[in-house]
Amino acid sequence: MKTKTMKNITKLLTATALSSVISTAAIAQLSITGYVESSFITGDTTGPAPAVKTLGNESSVQFRSKGKMSNGMGYEAYQEFQSDHNTSNERQITINVNPSLDVFYGFETVKGIETIRSIIPFATNRLTDVTASSGLTDVIDNTSGEHFVGFDFKAGPGTLSVAYNPNGDAGATQSSDVVTANGTSALGTNASYSGLSAGYRAQVTPNILIGFGILKGDAKNLATAQDPESKQAGIRFSAGDFAIGVQQHKNEGVAATPQVATVNDKVTQASATYNITKQLTAGIAHGEQQRTLAGTKNPVKTEVTVVSIGYNLGPVVASFDYENAENRVAGARNVAATRGAEADLVKLRVRANF
Repeated sequence: MKTKTMKNITKLLTATALSSVISTAAIAQLSITGYVESSFITGDTTGPAPAVKTLGNESSVQFRSKGKMSNGMGYEAYQEFQSDHNTSNERQITINVNPSLDVFYGFETVKGIETIRSIIPFATNRLTDVTASSGLTDVIDNTSGEHFVGFDFKAGPGTLSVAYNPNGDAGATQSSDVVTANGTSALGTNASYSGLSAGYRAQVTPNILIGFGILKGDAKNLATAQDPESKQAGIRFSAGDFAIGVQQHKNEGVAATPQVATVNDKVTQASATYNITKQLTAGIAHGEQQRTLAGTKNPVKTEVTVVSIGYNLGPVVASFDYENAENRVAGARNVAATRGAEADLVKLRVRANF
């Protein structure tokens, strides 16, 4: 009798456990994705930060879970581990309040003004991401390497994304249980500043994509430092296999290391892409940067042109980029472009997704 009773109890416990597992699986979904890529860069450079032949690698594993909470709202949790950051990198918690409104906490993910950073089309990489040696500056955002909160609101044909970061000194390993002090002396990678940004991205017609945004920052590390500000607007037109676009952003100040002397950049980019086949895409992009330091406009402009070809084989993507940069900047955002500093670089990359 005892044996039979124990068997029944065992069956009941097993059924309960299985029911719990099945119920949890129905409520939450976990996906694991990622990629491994390798690239080879070679060519000639003159001037500051000369380049050498480089064979590199990058890999990423991303975990994403989503489901429903007991109050009926949806949620999503996201965490990325990336090799070239040597730590957990992107992460985000999103609450789906209703079909039009999401609220979130994030680190390093694309929100706020960063959502409209790339309105124009590219066959492979953005101009600033091909070799990271051209000296063109991106729009200033408050989400790259920052902890932030905010919301996405669907408005009309597009989405408005708003993000606020309270303290730029809180880096990737900032604990949720430790107070961060403002850095008032040495400026690190994420110097002390707070910022509020917004970006609106909309497909206004089947052929036209627009985006515009703004960032306002407060440099807390030094009373006399220039507060970072940024504005951007762009438009893309697509017709069949062809796409063309133009965008411009204006930066005031430097978010990563706020400066005493004023730094202003105006960056204009234009690009076009064409799908030669379903797998093969060709593109060309050009960018110009005009820098003003302490009220004096630099007579030398940085100019970058990139010709690209991308070959999509499903889970594997191969790409070719040729980059020509004239009057490059050494990398720091508070120095002028160097006349005659040029780069002619070729990049070959293979990425395998999983």
